[in-house]
Amino acid sequence: IDSGRLVAVVFTAGSSGQPVGHKKHWGALVERSHVARELLDPAEEAATSVGTVPPYHMYGFETLVLQAIHTRGMTTTGPGAYPADWQAMLERSPAPRLLVTTPLQLRSLLRADLALPPLARMISAAAPMDVSVAREAEARFGASVMEIYGATEIGSVAMRRTTQTALWRLYEGVVLEVSGDDARISAPGAL
Repeated sequence: IDSGRLVAVVFTAGSSGQPVGHKKHWGALVERSHVARELLDPAEEAATSVGTVPPYHMYGFETLVLQAIHTRGMTTTGPGAYPADWQAMLERSPAPRLLVTTPLQLRSLLRADLALPPLARMISAAAPMDVSVAREAEARFGASVMEIYGATEIGSVAMRRTTQTALWRLYEGVVLEVSGDDARISAPGAL
């Protein structure tokens, strides 16, 4: 597929007004998938990303759909809106398992107090993660909680292990320029 080929138009949530579409080209999607692989593929063998997030949301699109297409990883998603649904998805997915979720969903999973099969990592985005939730999840499920920072306009650009640092680590090739009250972020092959 030609790297410049338009393959998707993704929309912002519209939380600050009307949803706005952003064009995504094949080459950029491939490049960003490979940059994110370090975060999404921690094991020596191919991991299965189990998503509690919809694959049509930019976060789900990047972590579930694109990873399954561009890397050695596999994906399992819904239908599922409740902790017991997520538990069932995890149980039928091969190890190592990555739980792709949000802070709200992770909090719901903790409150449900369900036994989960072993997890290699938990990945969260779409809202800030409370450190106490991340600590509880790591203690209960025996895997690290990693957060992704990004936006529909540019895709994911940084990550951090929530329980270890408040600082974000930019993905390879991402540049952050700060001047006074203004900040500009750029990434080669940005989504």
